[in-house]
Amino acid sequence: LVVMSGLFSGLTLGLLGLDVTELEIVRGGGTPKEQERARKIMEVRSDGNRLLCTLLLGNVAVNSLLSIFLSGIASGLVGFAVSTALIVVFGEILPQAVCARHALHVGELSLPVIRFVLCALAPVAYPLKLVVDGLLGETAGTHHTKAEMLEYMRVQQAAGMLDDDANLVMKGALDMKHKVVSQVMTPLEDVYMLSEDRTLDFAAVREIFEQGFSRVPIFQGSRGQIVGLLFVKDLIFVDPEEATPVAEYLHIFDRDIQFVDDGANLDDVLRVFKRGRGHLAFVLGGAGDAGEVGRPVGIVTLEDIVEEILGDEIIDESDVYVDVDNRVRVAGRGDFDFTKLRRLDSNFVDSKLADAEVDAIASHLVAQVGAVADGWTPPSQETMARYVRRAMVVDYKRATPRHADSDAPPAAADVVYARGHAANFATLVLSGKLHIRAGRDGFRAEAGPWTLLGAQTL
Repeated sequence: LVVMSGLFSGLTLGLLGLDVTELEIVRGGGTPKEQERARKIMEVRSDGNRLLCTLLLGNVAVNSLLSIFLSGIASGLVGFAVSTALIVVFGEILPQAVCARHALHVGELSLPVIRFVLCALAPVAYPLKLVVDGLLGETAGTHHTKAEMLEYMRVQQAAGMLDDDANLVMKGALDMKHKVVSQVMTPLEDVYMLSEDRTLDFAAVREIFEQGFSRVPIFQGSRGQIVGLLFVKDLIFVDPEEATPVAEYLHIFDRDIQFVDDGANLDDVLRVFKRGRGHLAFVLGGAGDAGEVGRPVGIVTLEDIVEEILGDEIIDESDVYVDVDNRVRVAGRGDFDFTKLRRLDSNFVDSKLADAEVDAIASHLVAQVGAVADGWTPPSQETMARYVRRAMVVDYKRATPRHADSDAPPAAADVVYARGHAANFATLVLSGKLHIRAGRDGFRAEAGPWTLLGAQTL
């Protein structure tokens, strides 16, 4: 009887202390053994009121029988003292202490007894269960509010069950629905933009590269008149020499632009980005009456939302600033020497050749001169290198109009060699092209990079 009393008492605390929601969590996220135990216990724990009535009936019945039995073999006072001691120590304290700590394990081992008692006491327990259901309703799992979930995560973090990063991510995900776009957007005055009238020459491409952004908003007239979006990856097709207007590129690629309200919550904006139309949206603010369209006040990107979820800034390899609003630059990253980019400009000419360039040009000239040596010994590599170091690097700016009559003579400033005029210098084309008109019939040709003219002079 004492054992049965302890079993009923311990199971009442242990099994009913297992919340249905907690059992569901263990069944889905515990160890394989815990998942199996939770699944078995859920079969009897799901009807909590019936289990409660059954265990309490069994406990009261056993305790009553124990008291009656002890009163029959001992005097009233002795029987009272012994039954009280046995029930309190072995029927309440010890079994409840064990079951509270090992509820899943003890519950699994006791399932055969529980099922038997449920059937045996059903005639009495089931009607009581119906009464309890009518008065209090069926048992349900505990559901937490967002504030309770945040506090629960804080407690778990303090206990060492969650690391700081995981806690920040979950907190950011819970808070995201209650944050609006205006809290995370980049104000329009801090956004790097281009006018649609801007030409994509080398200076413009270099400027875009220096900013470090992957998308550049395009405006017409004023910055508030957004007309398109230029992707930096589209610039791979740009020929800086053609100086193509930005507007023309907008018509070629026709990138979609999206607008969101400054009061929209981040959860809704994330769904907009997930549709795949783009990861940048312009934020509209200042709308008054219903139906009135606001004006652009900033931009918001997918990265902004992800940063809110992570609770930290994301810095990629092209970012120049950690915080664009406050112009906080990325720490620990060496500044790129943007003057190196001028070497990619076909219009740039460095008046001084580097040693490696001198060696390459000298080697090329020796080979070219050797081909026309006609029996005499061409200069050596060292001699040719000395010639190259003393040579002039000349930048010719075309003076002849590009659409001039092809038969018309070129402008005097464009003439390098002229028919009937002796020349005592050689010319090596480093970049660009020279037009050649030769022979009695005016045969036309072009001399491109690394073409050598006047080799015999060397």
